[in-house]
Amino acid sequence: MFMRPLRCLTGSSSELTCSPERRRDGGARPGPVGAVSPGRGGLLSARSLLNSINRADGKLSISMVASYLFNRIKRIQPLHLFILCFTTGLTSLVRGGPYWFQIMKTMTDCKTYWWGNVLLISNILPTPSKCIPWAWYLSLDFQCYAATPLLLYFYKLNKGVFAAVAGGLMLMTIASGAITTALLQLPVFQPLSGLNLDYMLYYYVKPYTRYGPYLIGVLNGIYLTTKKDPVVKHKWQAALCWFCCLSLLAVVVGLAYVLKEEPTSLSLPHAFYQGLHRSLWALAVTWIIVACEEGYGGFIKSFLSLGFWLPLSNISFACYLSHPIFHHHLYGPSRDPDPLHRLKL
Repeated sequence: MFMRPLRCLTGSSSELTCSPERRRDGGARPGPVGAVSPGRGGLLSARSLLNSINRADGKLSISMVASYLFNRIKRIQPLHLFILCFTTGLTSLVRGGPYWFQIMKTMTDCKTYWWGNVLLISNILPTPSKCIPWAWYLSLDFQCYAATPLLLYFYKLNKGVFAAVAGGLMLMTIASGAITTALLQLPVFQPLSGLNLDYMLYYYVKPYTRYGPYLIGVLNGIYLTTKKDPVVKHKWQAALCWFCCLSLLAVVVGLAYVLKEEPTSLSLPHAFYQGLHRSLWALAVTWIIVACEEGYGGFIKSFLSLGFWLPLSNISFACYLSHPIFHHHLYGPSRDPDPLHRLKL
């Protein structure tokens, strides 16, 4: 499931039974949560696997890793592959229209690149053609998820080695995003005026430009699982952290508008922003999770813990995978010059 109430993620022991996503051992059951937030995905994967390691006397075995990966595949692939087959099958049965060529391209791409979805590597294929292209995030999320056992192996082996590896990975993902943006003169987001293929192909969907938030989530998961004392001990410290968190979120959003123009030459501001903004956003969200865990969440924790999030969480994964099908078959046959105007409502 994509969303879970926050009390089921970080609450007290009395709150850990509020969601079916909690296992009987108290660990977080890994799910495709990463499609909403890579930071939360990393947190849950690290917390779940670390709890399993602790129950096994601190040993990370090959069978444990195999079970960890198989459970993930078992949860995401049945619906993912069903949508793949359903999309290609339905397309051949529905009438065409002026915009139908886009849907036909998806069906053609599925005949050629279906194996990328099966192997969960569609995001790293060196081509803009993808089968059900909106599912690229499942591949990215699984690749990040599969790296967690290695990180926790280093964590259990030697804390100094783990710090060096984690720091190196963070520097790598920041540098790769910045360098890719600088060399290809990429915008900070996909321009509305047209599709920038380099932005999607070399930056937006790649694990080496997106791993930073997931890594921050893993570090947060390790902290929440192993902490003995709260990191914030006074209310003034919590207030300062909230101020920094909200300020950081505002700066990340604001700079996107300042840098909204597509660069025509090498632009250092665009490069630095692209290298840092996802990790900075994840860092701010990490404080929100920690604050709720340590009793400084206030009304935010209360709101995120409301029960009405549960039914939404139960359908969010299916909605993510299926909603583009309805979009395509709504505007594909349309003869409107602006076929999406009905969707804008």
